[in-house]
Amino acid sequence: MADLKLLTDRLMENERSKTQVLIKEAEKEAEEILRASDEALKDEKQKRQERIQTEQKAQYEQDKNALSNKRRNELLTVKQHALTDVFDSAKERMEQLDNTEFQQFLTAVLGQYQDKEVDLILGEKTQPLVSPEFISELKETTKTTVHLKEETIAKTAGFIIRHNGIDYNYTFDALIDDIKEDVLPTVSQKLFQ
Repeated sequence: MADLKLLTDRLMENERSKTQVLIKEAEKEAEEILRASDEALKDEKQKRQERIQTEQKAQYEQDKNALSNKRRNELLTVKQHALTDVFDSAKERMEQLDNTEFQQFLTAVLGQYQDKEVDLILGEKTQPLVSPEFISELKETTKTTVHLKEETIAKTAGFIIRHNGIDYNYTFDALIDDIKEDVLPTVSQKLFQ
């Protein structure tokens, strides 16, 4: 019986030792799993932080560019309004020409049609500046046969010369529009230096 007890004690001791080895291996494995899990969490945390920083930098750049574009667009709008005001004031100044100035302008233009026959259609705003007597004088000074038409161009200053079925537009709106492209760089440079 003592042998049986000794044998059972040895078997139990053996089993305890095996169990202890298994427990130590399981603990070691659990530690490795925890360590690997910690490493994975650290890596994931760092990747998230890098991704967040990258997204924040991208958002910052996007916001900065949007603000820069907005500021540029506002500046362009202000400049466009200023240029529009310049051309509008030039048109207003032209519409305020007195009889003498308008007649000089008309005479200079008709001088280009010497020895020709033209129809003159006045703008409604400038019609009062031209008298039939002045038209008679024009015929002599410009050597142009001028037929003053009774029709007028509504709400417009300036005139149209009709020669051989072609209308040559000298309304102030058209003249300003024609020179806009040519003088725009110069006007812009002088305005925005």
